[in-house]
Amino acid sequence: MKAATFIGAILMVIVAFVAADLPIHCLPSQVAGTWEFELGDATSSTPESCGYNAPDKSRQHLDGSYTYQLKATSTIKVNMTLPDFTTSSSAGKGTWTMVFDEGFSAKVGDMDFFAFHAYKPKKGFTTLSNIKPENYISFCHKTLIGWYNKNGKFGCWRGQQVVKAYPNLKLNQGEKSKDEVEFAVVSPTSFVSTASEQLFDPDYSFIEMHNSDPESLWTAKAHEPFLSKTVKDMLALTGGKQFDKTFRVAAVPSSPVSAEEEAHYFSLLEAESAATSTRSELDAEMDDADDLDDEDAEEEDAKPKAAKTCEYGLPCSLDWRNHKGHNWLSGIRNQGSCGSCYAMAFMTSLESRIRIKYNEPNHHRYSPQHVLSCSVYNQGCDGGFPYLVGKHIEHFGAVSEKCFSYQARDGTCSRSSVRTSTLSRTLATSVVTSVPALRSS
Repeated sequence: MKAATFIGAILMVIVAFVAADLPIHCLPSQVAGTWEFELGDATSSTPESCGYNAPDKSRQHLDGSYTYQLKATSTIKVNMTLPDFTTSSSAGKGTWTMVFDEGFSAKVGDMDFFAFHAYKPKKGFTTLSNIKPENYISFCHKTLIGWYNKNGKFGCWRGQQVVKAYPNLKLNQGEKSKDEVEFAVVSPTSFVSTASEQLFDPDYSFIEMHNSDPESLWTAKAHEPFLSKTVKDMLALTGGKQFDKTFRVAAVPSSPVSAEEEAHYFSLLEAESAATSTRSELDAEMDDADDLDDEDAEEEDAKPKAAKTCEYGLPCSLDWRNHKGHNWLSGIRNQGSCGSCYAMAFMTSLESRIRIKYNEPNHHRYSPQHVLSCSVYNQGCDGGFPYLVGKHIEHFGAVSEKCFSYQARDGTCSRSSVRTSTLSRTLATSVVTSVPALRSS
């Protein structure tokens, strides 16, 4: 792979200013246990808003904007164990995952749940514009009202932990005030200070250290347009600038890959290969006698090189910008002064996956703005999660960039004016069900 040139200052922003969209901090070991899920009726063919606005904002959780009352018609008990299993005597088995540290997603039998954990300001802190997360308390034993679907029908739900898996768990969270209780976890202290109006200063020592590494595959440098911005401006680019989580307590490490997981991985590769080979466009291309030379070149390029294969027999390097004569990537986007990198990253990845899977290197681009304006699962320009972008597309579909162009602001959702893509919805479902819930601003 050719050495790529990245912008060092961007990396500096992401490393130094890791932030999140809601001031919630819960760990898997706190969430594991027996839960009681209260369910409203699942009767809608599309996800209910469950009382939330699009996009969802932290302020609206706390200022009285949300008045929705859940009308529970049934309950189920679910046992959630580490690393990721769910069991319910009445609903069946499944898996669960944390969505960063702010909520969890669980599959139980034929039902799929997602909700954020409950939180509130500490006593005495009523100014919702206060950016210090230590002024909030996370309640990891209960959720806010969330969303669920069963056999294609959607409803609202809420969860309450009734038995902790690790009741003696102790966390070092510093001194606790009299306003805190034993099950509350205070978000770590924010690094943000009055220096936010100062000009951004790139970490030149890191740039020099990185560029002096002989094994580095890319070159770092300061990005000139950033040099005129303030620290506050740079925080806005990361999304969710209010809530720093750089020094959060580490989660439970994942276990080594088992033989069963490795076999499952190979079965996914085989299924992906079989699905791709059935595409009529690809069949037509492979049968085209006029392209024998190109076909021979492609076959030669596809031959595995024993000396350069790595884990699972995959190539040690691959550059999708120049593979089989095509650039399969959809290009760089400018997010402007909006914390939309989570939507940008997911859409760019989705576009490339569709281009590669269906052998269409010029497939059109999808709209990150549709996520910013229309997703009740994310917080617009205040940040969000790629995993929840996948859920949004799985449930609502995606729209073309041409239909809903980027505005670098929350904007207004107009679902009636855009057409969603079934293809993108299918691919997003694959992403949501096959990758961990990675956090991004």
